[in-house]
Amino acid sequence: GVMTPLRRPDRSLRGFAKLLRDNTAKKAAEDEVRRSEERLRNVAEAVPGVLFMTRADGRVEYVSRQHELLTGVPAREVIGTAMWPDLIHPDDRARVEAVWEEAHARRAAFEARYRIHRPDGAYCWVIVRARPFYDETGALAQWFGTITDIDALVRAEAEVHELNRTLEERVEERTREVRALSARLTVAEQEERQRIAQVLHDDLQQQLFGLGMTLSLVRGARSEKEAEELFDQIDEIHSQATELTRSLVTELSPPVLESERLEEVLRWLAHREEDRYGMTIDLEVEEPCEVPSRPVRVLLYQILRELLFNVVKHAGTRQARLRAWTEDECTVVEVSDDGARSRGAARARRTCSRRCARVARARGRDP
Repeated sequence: GVMTPLRRPDRSLRGFAKLLRDNTAKKAAEDEVRRSEERLRNVAEAVPGVLFMTRADGRVEYVSRQHELLTGVPAREVIGTAMWPDLIHPDDRARVEAVWEEAHARRAAFEARYRIHRPDGAYCWVIVRARPFYDETGALAQWFGTITDIDALVRAEAEVHELNRTLEERVEERTREVRALSARLTVAEQEERQRIAQVLHDDLQQQLFGLGMTLSLVRGARSEKEAEELFDQIDEIHSQATELTRSLVTELSPPVLESERLEEVLRWLAHREEDRYGMTIDLEVEEPCEVPSRPVRVLLYQILRELLFNVVKHAGTRQARLRAWTEDECTVVEVSDDGARSRGAARARRTCSRRCARVARARGRDP
């Protein structure tokens, strides 16, 4: 209401005139605007990230309280200033300014990832998104946006990248080892084929040839006694050929490979190498030590046979050690020797040649 005094010509008070207007709708609208602003402020304060509003020239009109938690600078020190560029890491400023200018020129939203100064003196990674608002004339009026702390995410991405790089290096290393092992096994297999071919040619073939020659002599035997002697020779040659064939079959597919207990496989292999090369092999197996998968046992047998042959061939010694144990989900077999060929014996004992074969225990998995 508005009250106005009414006076006489001599300026004496005559009375009052009062005008009342109904402002209920206006007051309700003002209260709603105030409540809306309060709700918006509460929402802004509850958002984990920083909400901000700037003028066209970059001066801050509003910033939520999360800004102080992120940068250590209170909101009251930021309002009315354009200090944000000073918080950006020096190495990122030129890039951020270029993105900002491009967004302004294209009248598009701004988005950039960069580092800002933290209260502890360090820098953290943030992602800033802002959208421009224009007045009725089309001129830029304000920027409204958010600042989100992504430092943990960036560090996690860096760790994942480093892990991937390390994993790739390990895969490449393992691939080279597998290729080298495959090549050695191929050579060893070819040498074994040549050895078996030589045995068949020098021993079995000669025995069969001698058996055939003796049989032809039986037909021309002059007496029963001579025939009996020839039959004795045939029986002996047959026994030798049978024993040689049985030995070759055993070497090609040892029956002991049907056993899941690794100790039995290693003990049989040690006896075989001792008989074949005159080696002395110390065997130590920490139970339980099993290899359930037969393909894995065959592969392990071939690897260990090649390693023991390398001891004889390269180490210049007839003594070796076989040790097997279980480690996590793997069975580990270690072949070692104190070979002194091309090295001093004392140094050889200190730098013992050690090779390990690690085999998955194949709990239902492919070997």
